Amino acid sequence: MLNSITKSREDAEDALQESILKAFVHFGTFNRASAFSTWFTRIAINSALMILRRRRTRPEFSNDAPVDGSMKKVQWEIADRRLNPEDHCIELERHCRLQAAISRLPKIYRHVLESQRRSEASIREIAEEAGITVSAAKSRLSRAKETLRGSMLE
Repeated sequence: MLNSITKSREDAEDALQESILKAFVHFGTFNRASAFSTWFTRIAINSALMILRRRRTRPEFSNDAPVDGSMKKVQWEIADRRLNPEDHCIELERHCRLQAAISRLPKIYRHVLESQRRSEASIREIAEEAGITVSAAKSRLSRAKETLRGSMLE
């Protein structure tokens, strides 16, 4: 019955699985005045119709199906999201330059910056750790970042 609604064996199986789950979850709402088979059939039909609605709004395409109607199959490749060796080297160099620039910062700036980077602490936590006011911590962090920007642009 669900095959005739969905026109797909896989979708019919999905509808049946969903309807079994829904019947189990909502068994407490079953009205014993009607037959269980009637109640369950209605759930199954509604599940199949919901699958059809979802298919209309989000059409699915097979990875193996030809795109242009020809018999030629499409080969799909998944993109490698890792950095290529050149980009990896550039990123490593940038990281080394940043570490060197941080080590050249005056100690009072370096301390607040490293506290924030290490634990992603709030300004208030950084101020308490350093024994300074919140406004002083903000000022030092801002000056540290400004100095780093200048160092990285050189």
